[in-house]
Amino acid sequence: MSTLTDSAGYFSLTGMSSATEVEVLFSLLGYQSKQAMLRRGSKESHVLLGESQTLQTVEVWRSMKDLTSINLGKLDIYTNPIAGADALNALQIYAYSSNVDETANPSFRGSEADRSRVFINSVPINSPVRNSQINGVGNFSIFNTELIQSMDVFPGNPPLIYGNTGAGLIDIKTSESVKNSTQLSLSIASVGALINRNLSQDAFTQVYANHQFDGPLLKLNSKGLGFLQSFRTTDVGWNSNWKVSDADRLNFYAYYIDEYAELTSTINFSNGLNQSGKRRGFFIMNYQKSLSDKLNLALNSSYDMGKSRIDFLQIDVSSTSSTLFNSLLLNYQKEGLNVTTGLEYNLQQSSMQGVGPTFYYSNHDSSQTQVVQGDFGLHILESFLHGTYSSNRMTYSLGLRKNVPLQHDANGIKGSDNYFSFQSYIKWKINTIQNLVLSAGRYHNYTEPNVMYQRQALNQTDQLALDYVLKQKSTSFNASLYAKREQGMSNTSYEFLESMASQREIFGLELSVQQNFWKYFRLLSSFSLMDASFDIEGVRYSTSNNIPYFFKNALTFSRNRFNISLTALNRPGTRYTRVINGNYIPEARAYEPIYEQQLNGSQLGAYHRLDLNISKLIPIKNNLLTLYFNVNNLLGAKNQRNLIYTPDFSGSSFEHFNGNVIFFGASMTLY
Repeated sequence: MSTLTDSAGYFSLTGMSSATEVEVLFSLLGYQSKQAMLRRGSKESHVLLGESQTLQTVEVWRSMKDLTSINLGKLDIYTNPIAGADALNALQIYAYSSNVDETANPSFRGSEADRSRVFINSVPINSPVRNSQINGVGNFSIFNTELIQSMDVFPGNPPLIYGNTGAGLIDIKTSESVKNSTQLSLSIASVGALINRNLSQDAFTQVYANHQFDGPLLKLNSKGLGFLQSFRTTDVGWNSNWKVSDADRLNFYAYYIDEYAELTSTINFSNGLNQSGKRRGFFIMNYQKSLSDKLNLALNSSYDMGKSRIDFLQIDVSSTSSTLFNSLLLNYQKEGLNVTTGLEYNLQQSSMQGVGPTFYYSNHDSSQTQVVQGDFGLHILESFLHGTYSSNRMTYSLGLRKNVPLQHDANGIKGSDNYFSFQSYIKWKINTIQNLVLSAGRYHNYTEPNVMYQRQALNQTDQLALDYVLKQKSTSFNASLYAKREQGMSNTSYEFLESMASQREIFGLELSVQQNFWKYFRLLSSFSLMDASFDIEGVRYSTSNNIPYFFKNALTFSRNRFNISLTALNRPGTRYTRVINGNYIPEARAYEPIYEQQLNGSQLGAYHRLDLNISKLIPIKNNLLTLYFNVNNLLGAKNQRNLIYTPDFSGSSFEHFNGNVIFFGASMTLY
């Protein structure tokens, strides 16, 4: 007989023989199996150890774990009360996530989303979201949670082993081993399949395909998703790992997506049907080699290409993009010393062509239009050196990254600017359960051009942070103080005036606690406050996402493979610059907005949201059936998202975030 534990590891065996003592085998993918003799009616705890690998995997990231605010595994994402099984949405429950637009784009500590980067298997993935809008933000990540082994999150001062990131960083690693299985899934908006197969003792492969459709979901949630007209998405993925020898390992990862959506949206005072479609594919290769017991080498390479189209009133623009990435890393480890050096080359190219309104505030059927055409290209060649030394209870680290300025080539591809990044931290291990980390750094990244903001500019970010961590068996507590100064432009802001800001200053405090109690309950609670401002011509204004407070609370009950959770989010509304009047411009055939004197001097109503998530795991022989039921915005709160004006700006009304949304489905895993 067999059984499954719940998310906390509790289990019970029924229907056993009359023997007073039985032998039990504990097993979990990625851990060493363990056998133990159990007596009838006994209560015991058993811990599984991580599997030992014959191949010494190139763990060049090991020294950076001191800076990781949180490490999430596959189970953490699935049991996250707000994630909906999506890797990037799982981050929104934590204090360091300053996302205020209900999207999957990672936004950390007040910075815009285009200053953070997502890496998978040490390769950067630009635009890591699906259902993306005109300014590049999207509702879901493009990563299949079943393929994720771990996800390390750096909300501030990310390690300079990674490049082209200015605020935070997410490092995703795919599966290191699999158990032969087939997973079939069906929901009111999707159908999918995943196959895991061991090809030999030294190789495995994973293949999946999903298709999303709109009919049942939109009919059931016609009020809550009234702005969404239609959508469809088809994506396929492949991950394969091969241990070539005791010292060599190869991993291949490939992904393709075809998506289309129609929704009603408001951009730059114009409200209408927004149609968008995208086709994208990328391929990643990772090679790891153990040169000796102290020296390791890693080679990472990827190619990413895509084609998209946006049609919104008078905007009709098609875009193509491609990214080539290569990196070579060498890592040395010995007696508390960890040194990594490497070289990276990143070639980014994109082009846009179509038509758009001549005046940003005039986008309707009779608006004047102009040709939209732009070609963007960028060479980024960087070298880096990072070292960490640990002694007793102290850890010291220093990271340096320098680009090699390149000249414009014959195809008009821009050479990178001349810049130097650095980062350092000191960690004090107070005792076995408490750590204190002081970190600081200067970072550089390039914005990604999109239809709304056609620019490719270098950004600079200076960061300083103090982080305290306490971890016990059933309690964890985190506290952070941070300060940031950002220079450069943002390409993901909806606030037109704010997008012109050249300098931002952000100060913040984060507190979070996770407590397990009464055996079956878990409470995750966080509080953050932030003071964020930007500079235009020497005058400082509050940013649109300047949030004095943000409360996030999630209560989960788990027993006998049944989980139910309630999640509450509470914060003030975002700020905006109100239009107080309009001035008719004949050549624009529209009214030009006249703004209030104080930029971001007005504020939307407070944001309150309560979500309900229920799931049940049902073992069927050696297989597993998973049922889930979710209700987002359970109380149907009308949270204000934007202001919609009449054509002459004499009147206005509010555009709202999603209302009450019901979602349910099931998956069957066959072993």
